[in-house]
Amino acid sequence: MKVPSLLFPEIRINEQHNHVFMGEGYIWPHLTLHINYTTYDLRRCQDMMSIKHRPCNIMVHAGDEKSIPGFHLYWYARIIGIYDMDVSLLRDDGVLQQHSKMYFLWVRWFGKDSTYRAGPQA
Repeated sequence: MKVPSLLFPEIRINEQHNHVFMGEGYIWPHLTLHINYTTYDLRRCQDMMSIKHRPCNIMVHAGDEKSIPGFHLYWYARIIGIYDMDVSLLRDDGVLQQHSKMYFLWVRWFGKDSTYRAGPQA
């Protein structure tokens, strides 16, 4: 199963996880995370995720094949922790890039309950 990378979509977990190296070996926790993005009408916007006061649920594009039984367009998760660490990325040409800060989330993935009946025919 391919796990989505919310903040760094260029890093494919199954294909490139051996190319990410921890810098100092420290992982730093945070209470909030701000994400900048471009909206559908090309405006800049920012969202904040916080684990301080209430549960924070997110959804990410699934990237699954539509031919898979039970296909759903999005995956859903609850954020348990927000962290950052210094990492180096090994490029395809074998060059190790300098340390840069990478943020990542610890999440609990929600599953689909196919036995639950909902809607007008339930």
